[in-house]
Amino acid sequence: MNTVEYMIPGILMAFLPKLLETIAIRDFMDIVAIRKYQKQIYYIAWYPLFVVWIYVVLMLSVPDILKLVLNIVFSFITMEVLYTGKWYRLFLIAAAVMIGDRLFDLLFVSCFSWISGETYGSMSPQDVRLFCMIMLTKLTEMLTAKILRGIVGHRRISGLKREDHFIYFLIPVISILTADCLLLDCIRHGTVSINLAGAILGIVILDIAFFHMIHRMEFYYKSESDLRVLNSHMAAQMESIAAVEQTHKKIRQISHGITTQLSAIETLLRHQKYQEAEEYLRSITDTVEQDILPIHTNNVVVDALLNQRYIMARSKNIKMQFDIQDLQDIRLRTTDMVSILSNALNNAIEACEKVTGNRLIELKIINNDHELFISVQNTVEEDVQIAGDTLPTSKMDKLNHGLGLGGIKSVVDRCGGKLFIECENRIFKLVAAFITPSD
Repeated sequence: MNTVEYMIPGILMAFLPKLLETIAIRDFMDIVAIRKYQKQIYYIAWYPLFVVWIYVVLMLSVPDILKLVLNIVFSFITMEVLYTGKWYRLFLIAAAVMIGDRLFDLLFVSCFSWISGETYGSMSPQDVRLFCMIMLTKLTEMLTAKILRGIVGHRRISGLKREDHFIYFLIPVISILTADCLLLDCIRHGTVSINLAGAILGIVILDIAFFHMIHRMEFYYKSESDLRVLNSHMAAQMESIAAVEQTHKKIRQISHGITTQLSAIETLLRHQKYQEAEEYLRSITDTVEQDILPIHTNNVVVDALLNQRYIMARSKNIKMQFDIQDLQDIRLRTTDMVSILSNALNNAIEACEKVTGNRLIELKIINNDHELFISVQNTVEEDVQIAGDTLPTSKMDKLNHGLGLGGIKSVVDRCGGKLFIECENRIFKLVAAFITPSD
């Protein structure tokens, strides 16, 4: 039993700090270099390989500067295998990472020597205090590397929520404080027991699992965001189908109404009541002008959508004005055009409903060989603050609000356009611009 108790801490003292060091080194590489392969197994296999190399170099009876050079060369070779980039850039990265690793060690050694009053060279290799110093140094280095990897560089995490970022920084701090308490207990007892060794190893495993989980969470958050945008696009398509149905129904109603009115006029003319027919015709002119569908762009789907929104706006006492060029030939797919217009007009109608004064929506579309501009302008109850291409929401359901603008931005970005929004003098304006360079 005593042998087991001796062997396990001994193996931990020898192996674990170097493993933490290799994890930190690889994470620092991930910050500034782009991986060549998608499979994680290649980069996991790098850990034991590098640990063995470090031990081999450590056993050599050569100056420390030569050991550093050998580690740089090995790092460069492995980076050539696992990462993409010019050879001289990869060599500079390998050199910077290994030198930075060495400087990190020297900084902690200096701090420990200043706190304890003892130097690194005065401790024996079996001294528990030496193990505690090295362990805390390597754990801090690993966690620092993982935090930096998450906030900067090629593999940074960009899809986390605000509360997740708080936990992202909180867990490493708690881990270092907990490990520090355990290591101080090791120093107090003068040995590393199996329980303490297992606890320290457990902290390391939990930290690695935590950061892996955070990266997985980013993937799921992105998938969730993409799904919401897709649902928004699908909703826009369903609305366009409903718009076609409503427009068809409206046309049939108008056709039936005109037929009835013409029959009445025909009867008056047959009885030679010309004055009554003229007055009757004048009386129904305004009604016909109000009922007739106002938008004709030579694009059946867009016409159906716009006319349906026109009918919806009129029912809410919102005035709509149109300045639209021929849309028979447009550079966007019809589905993308419908998604932009549907979301933009939905937002405009929703904003106008809150306006107590003038309720007005203006839609302008310029379409030619090299340019397509979609401008939606509407009155608002009060000016809103705009940050970039986003705006705050007063809705309780903040997760789903903004999907309209998010859906528009998604389509505009995918189609190579630019999105501009502004709000001044209680007028909100959205412009989507698609410009094709002329030959």
